[in-house]
Order: sequence, then structure tokens, then C-alpha cells
Amino acid sequence: MIPDEEVVVLLETQSGMAYISISLPLSNDCIGG
Repeated sequence: MIPDEEVVVLLETQSGMAYISISLPLSNDCIGG
């Protein structure tokens, strides 16, 4: 079982990466894959 704290960190990391990829200019879309 994964500790709740690790799950929260995992979700926060994914949300942060998603926010960064969305906030990036369209010209840098290649960075997000």
C-alpha cells in the first residue's frame, strides 16, 4: 500500500506538471511532447 502522503505528493506533482504544460506558450508545445 502507498502511504497517503506519497499519493498526495504524486497528485500534486502531476497537477503541477499539467499546469506548467498548459501555461507554456503554444510555440513551446514540443516541450510537453
